[in-house]
Amino acid sequence: MTSLIQNSPVGANPRALCTLQDLTDRPRVGFRGTQSADYLTARGFSLPEAPNRAVTQADGSHVGRTT
Repeated sequence: MTSLIQNSPVGANPRALCTLQDLTDRPRVGFRGTQSADYLTARGFSLPEAPNRAVTQADGSHVGRTT
């Protein structure tokens, strides 16, 4: 068994592992309903296959699927 402290694949700086950003004031939109996935894919969006995942679009935006 290896130790992540001794064999860290991402370096020793713990701040590089995780960040928290407040995106409250950023533009966003949400859709609900059984036909939301069909609506978005018909408009060219790529959707996550499973809930609680996100997919980055070609323009750099993100589409997330929740439960």
